[in-house]
Amino acid sequence: MTVFSVIKDDFLEELDSIGTLVDAFDQPGSVPKTRVASVNSSVLLLAATFEEFIREMAKEYARWVVSEAENVEAVPSKLTETAWKRTLEGLARAKLKIDGTSVLETVSRTSKTKFDAVCGFISGDLTQEIFDDLIHNENNMRAGELNSMFKVSGLSNACTKICERDEVQNFFSETDARVAHGLFISQNDKFFERRNAVAHSLNAGSSVAPDQVRTDIAFFKATALSLCSLLDELTASN
Repeated sequence: MTVFSVIKDDFLEELDSIGTLVDAFDQPGSVPKTRVASVNSSVLLLAATFEEFIREMAKEYARWVVSEAENVEAVPSKLTETAWKRTLEGLARAKLKIDGTSVLETVSRTSKTKFDAVCGFISGDLTQEIFDDLIHNENNMRAGELNSMFKVSGLSNACTKICERDEVQNFFSETDARVAHGLFISQNDKFFERRNAVAHSLNAGSSVAPDQVRTDIAFFKATALSLCSLLDELTASN
């Protein structure tokens, strides 16, 4: 079993748990406000879980890319540059006080560890752990953001490649990869539109139907299976 399969299996278990939560409150006699709150919470949890899944898959792919490189010059330049830039940006955002209390010692220790790691990496020590700063999403995990998670490691158009695989095509009942890609983007965008509506207004007017959440879960399952298949294939062929 590959590292990608392990992450994928954990994600699928979490999706099943979210589905169970939706089912538990989508029963006759359920208090409407409780049902709305549980479904809305499920949408937020589903978004966060999906984003974490993509980040973990992208980190492991980046690790594999680095492990395959003979030296730092062979690492994709975008990966090295992004690791350097994001590490320094993260250090610059560190707060020296929390609730009025100085945390200088903690910040200094943590910052030195991260700075030493990225300096060691660009100096040629490819065993350094630089991936948490390297892989993170600035916005919702829409198609463009998802693509960017992998592009930094040299894998372009990840969503397009995902949609060339059976699992996503079967979800949409579509054998044309280009059509499936368009449907993928639409499905993903609409999910995050619903997610944002729920996050910004937790009331019945912004609620999501339980069946819609079940469809979203099925969509993310298909996405996970296709992404895992893609990454397993790419890393096994080298």
